[in-house]
Amino acid sequence: MAAGRFARTVRCMSLDEVVLSRIVAAEASRDPDRLLYVFENAPHPAEPVTARDLARLGNQIAAAFLDAGLRPGDRIGIMLRNHPEFVHTLVAGAKLGLPTVPIDPRAQGERLDSLLRLAGCAALVTADYVVADPAAASTIRELAVPTWILSTPEGRAERLDYPFGWGCLNQVLSPPRRPDVGEHVTDPAEPWLLLPTSGPTSERGLLEVPWARMPLLRAVPEALGYRSDDVVYTGLALTECNAIALALVPPLVGAADRSVISRRFSKRRLWRICIEYHATTWASVAEVARAIYALPSSDEDRSHTVRLVASCGMPPQIWRAFEERYGVSVVEWWGTMEGAFACNPAGVGPVGSFGKPPAGIAELDVVDNDGNSVPARTVGELVVRRSHGWLRTGEMVTRDEEGWLYAAHRRSDEPDVARPEPFLIRSSSSGGGRFGKAHAAAHRPLRRMLHCDELDGIFRFAGDAGPDVTDRFQEAEHGLVAATDADVDEDEGLVGGNTGPEGAVVGHIVEHDADQVVRRLDDVVQDAGDLGRQLGLHPRIEGCLLLYDDNGHSVLPAINRHPL
Repeated sequence: MAAGRFARTVRCMSLDEVVLSRIVAAEASRDPDRLLYVFENAPHPAEPVTARDLARLGNQIAAAFLDAGLRPGDRIGIMLRNHPEFVHTLVAGAKLGLPTVPIDPRAQGERLDSLLRLAGCAALVTADYVVADPAAASTIRELAVPTWILSTPEGRAERLDYPFGWGCLNQVLSPPRRPDVGEHVTDPAEPWLLLPTSGPTSERGLLEVPWARMPLLRAVPEALGYRSDDVVYTGLALTECNAIALALVPPLVGAADRSVISRRFSKRRLWRICIEYHATTWASVAEVARAIYALPSSDEDRSHTVRLVASCGMPPQIWRAFEERYGVSVVEWWGTMEGAFACNPAGVGPVGSFGKPPAGIAELDVVDNDGNSVPARTVGELVVRRSHGWLRTGEMVTRDEEGWLYAAHRRSDEPDVARPEPFLIRSSSSGGGRFGKAHAAAHRPLRRMLHCDELDGIFRFAGDAGPDVTDRFQEAEHGLVAATDADVDEDEGLVGGNTGPEGAVVGHIVEHDADQVVRRLDDVVQDAGDLGRQLGLHPRIEGCLLLYDDNGHSVLPAINRHPL
């Protein structure tokens, strides 16, 4: 977009162009049968959403909110995975001027209590799989606010029920059709979203995103190279800014034809989904790209129609190899709902850079602790210009002589800032350090929280790993592969690679039944120990168990130290 054009566009945009419900209403009037979204939910049927569906069902929920006494300015919480009803509720909130707080549906215990108290919601929309946990249900009930529960296909398949006394969202969405509640947002400065976030020193807060941020979201797809005929795919959660910018908004504003949104991310099914739904772009984050690239090659690598991968954090080591293997172009980008945006268009900037701010869309700088610009190749904090001055982002970066930006680390990663302790799971069995069934039984609430169907166990050895380690581990019965210590990041995910002095063993397990997961993990631990001893590695093992959530993020780095 040419310099100045974006600023002029923002000034000229009306409420009809920035408020979600008004955009939906216009699209429903123009082409009511247009397919906007397909919510993929294998093994259950996919759920299509047309413009008519979105306008009508959003109004149904808005009417229920009015009946419950909600008024403009009241906050509503959405605690759902990627369901059509997530978007319907966003539309309902937009119609009534109710700021929306997206809440991670995996949150439990103290974290859930903290998020709900922080959100200060006057109403909550959640699902059967959330309140199936008695502790979560009790925490939500203590809110004492109107709550609607979505009965989901997966919940019905598992015969999940929820406590009496809450509203049923499915009934709200059913006939009869309610009269239009109207549009109640009157100022683009009014809040649209309130996003739970952590500041540079890890303090919790809510980031207020006004409707005036919509022009930036409308500009992002074009800057990244989206086309109006693109079919967008994402498995990232709609509670995250990435999915909102790259999958929710584009079909509504003509930047893409439609979006395919998976209920949960699966690295093993990603290309299969793209093939089935004719996706031409998909949104990636660092750990997703690593996980995909670590999979064995298959015919699906080149059988898809994807042309563009919109990435946040593509590892430089695999960037070009990723493009070559899958026949795609990678556009790297970075942005925040505070107005920061930078991108590295496919084939333009240097590998490893997350880009530059496009002219006229955003203004960024790299500064020291005193707010002074730092020279090229010097680590500083990224700041974004706002109407009231420069805003610190907490991102430590460098830039080269041509202005290309490179990530260094978060300010919260600096040594003088306290970091939270990892959540530890210890083996409950004393049988030679093996993981037993009691271990699985003790963490059923955890598994319900994660809803993960893919689990990776990493077992890192101390000692000198010889050159034949990779071949030997790949021959193991349970599919172990080797990786260097540098390739194994306990917070971000894992990648198979070359071995070095600090060898690692990565055992991949795909199971839907938790007890089967534990039995498989038990087998992998034994294989790792046997092979380690054969190779002359130290017999003491560190078992690093990584559980991936629905979006491919490693959410539970749990380190168990025990002798084999």
